[in-house]
Amino acid sequence: MGGSTGRCGWRWRGALALALALALAGAAEGRHGPPPKSFDEARALPLETFEVMTLPAVDAERLKAEDAARSTPGPLRYAVPEKVDVSPATHGIWEYLPDGGQLWRYRVYAPGATDLNFGFTTYELPPGATLHLISEDEPSYYEGPYDEHDNKSHRQLWTPPVPGSRAVIELFVPDDAAFAPELVLGQVGAGYRDLFKRQPQLKQGPCNVDVVCPQGDPFRDQIRSVARYSLGGFGLCTGQLVADVPRSRRPYFLTANHCGVNAGNAFTVVVFWNYESPTCGALSGGSLNDTQNGATFRAGRRDVDFTLLELDERPDPSFDVYYTGWDRSGNVPNRTFAIHHPSADEKAISFNEDPLTIDGSCIGSSPDDTHWFVDDWEEGTTEPGSSGGGLWTRSGNRLIGFLSGGTASCGNPSGFDCFGRLSVAWDGNNRQSRLRDWLDPDGTGRMRVNGFNANGGGGGGGGGCSVPVGNGRFCTDCGPCGEGEGDCDRDSECQSGLVCADDVGADFGFGPGIDVCVAAGNDDGDGDSDGGGGSCPVPVGNGRFCTDCGPCDEGEGDCDRDSECRSGLVCADNVGADFGFPPGIDVCVSPGDDDGGGGGGGACPVAAGSGTFCTVCGPCGAGEGDCDRDSECQAGLICADDVGADFGFGPGIDVCVPAGGGACPVPAGAGNFCDVCGPCSFGEGDCDRDSDCAPGLTCVQDVGADFGFGPGIDVCM
Repeated sequence: MGGSTGRCGWRWRGALALALALALAGAAEGRHGPPPKSFDEARALPLETFEVMTLPAVDAERLKAEDAARSTPGPLRYAVPEKVDVSPATHGIWEYLPDGGQLWRYRVYAPGATDLNFGFTTYELPPGATLHLISEDEPSYYEGPYDEHDNKSHRQLWTPPVPGSRAVIELFVPDDAAFAPELVLGQVGAGYRDLFKRQPQLKQGPCNVDVVCPQGDPFRDQIRSVARYSLGGFGLCTGQLVADVPRSRRPYFLTANHCGVNAGNAFTVVVFWNYESPTCGALSGGSLNDTQNGATFRAGRRDVDFTLLELDERPDPSFDVYYTGWDRSGNVPNRTFAIHHPSADEKAISFNEDPLTIDGSCIGSSPDDTHWFVDDWEEGTTEPGSSGGGLWTRSGNRLIGFLSGGTASCGNPSGFDCFGRLSVAWDGNNRQSRLRDWLDPDGTGRMRVNGFNANGGGGGGGGGCSVPVGNGRFCTDCGPCGEGEGDCDRDSECQSGLVCADDVGADFGFGPGIDVCVAAGNDDGDGDSDGGGGSCPVPVGNGRFCTDCGPCDEGEGDCDRDSECRSGLVCADNVGADFGFPPGIDVCVSPGDDDGGGGGGGACPVAAGSGTFCTVCGPCGAGEGDCDRDSECQAGLICADDVGADFGFGPGIDVCVPAGGGACPVPAGAGNFCDVCGPCSFGEGDCDRDSDCAPGLTCVQDVGADFGFGPGIDVCM
């Protein structure tokens, strides 16, 4: 591996280093902006002046054969990661430009590579400085500019690929730079799957269905939520942008756990939006222009095979992406569809016309209820690279799963696939192992959420609508509205089969006075739907009964919230078996005999420690559970996760405890010590975030062994 020593080092011309504000929720910009300075400078040194770092040769056929023989689940490998240590201080050449500023360039060559990507393990640029990556094999193709807006707390930058086996790294620094740039190239990914398809070949199977085909027309919104992503500069998987209950537009991205993203490598993620064929049946020809990089790991679990990321920025508005809705009820749908990137190629859609079945994972050991199974696909298939792609219901178009694996392929049309169940991923032992803390941060208990456009407006309103969903003119100007969208004034402003329901906005993340389009229930003309009503077309116990035909009477379900029950009743979780329904059905019941002393009231029909005790018989007193949120505890108490063993319950039970205070009932090092008894001081844990620590301290991951705790405990330092 060769390299040249810099001939002219960076000359300090600026002031001392300045602190840079990082825009955590800004929009990521496309990377084909103003061209590199060397394109404009006629007097810049010719490229032949620069030495070349030559990497080991790439044997594409051997590498593909290795991939085909590999049985371990993981991302689809597309490049060989080569570790390097290159910086402007040790390699390349600096030159002064006639119009001012300095230019540093360095060349990289990987014989046999089809494309190159770059991982900068140190990255911080001053204002005015720019970084470009230029293909030598296609000199008009470049990635960039990257600039000070790409400075992030993790101080790294991982890039999309450029075509060919040769590339130039170019850094421009203005004369008045505020501080010296910090740039270290730590890895080059030498590609071998020809991501730019410069050689005519078809990689994904011919039975795949391009999302641009007419079959995809009813699912255009969901299609826009799905993206291909790269991890670590070597692997590819699929994921989707998911909505949260408050519609915060935080860029949560859901994928498969076996793809390998974790807290230690999430910053290497590069997302490719809108990578799809321009014409139906082409299975090729997609654009790689819509990209963004960097993410933070939020939650994940191996048994149900999910990982939730939060992207470093919201996708650029020009990408026109969609936050997909979801359904965590666990109800078995009759028909489903999947969207994914087969062989990590252009986006495809697959259709299943049969009810799903439930079992354990098909790629590893797990309990027997973690996965949905598609027995076979009636149209389309999945392939390596599809992993993490979503599974949606055909009724409501809501996400219910994410692909783990299977035996389906174009060559095996009767093969099956299994998908991790969103309903199982919803709960877990702590916030790092479940979805609910992130997708329902206020603990509303919503079972289903509709998607919405990233640029404002819901799915029914179309992507370019300038009126925000929930606005009084949305359904008029951008409608007809889809289910869960508003503000509507009359049924004609809703899509076919929906009606405009008055003042139900609070159930859909809007203000309480907002009117929302909902599925038409059994309206007898008095403005109300009939709970338990004889002619209701939805059977009692169905997931939509209390919504469409409610409010429900005592003993009726399936309800999602107290407002779906008649006055004086509450919606009790998972008590269906007591009323002749399946055990997972939520039923409207009387709130129990509350004597003011908490959930332990004498006549409560639900046992203390039961999953619905604080809901049915609460609010709970100190030491009582199982609670789901602070509002289920008496005033001055909070719901502490997974401390049941300290109170005579099972270890996974959440219990109401005093908020803070000296005699903390939770032992130091427990998973919620800093939540319940914090903020934590130096050396205390387990913390989840910096706000769990006393002012001036940060939450440092996995250092517990240095402080007498387990090695996985996070500690305030």
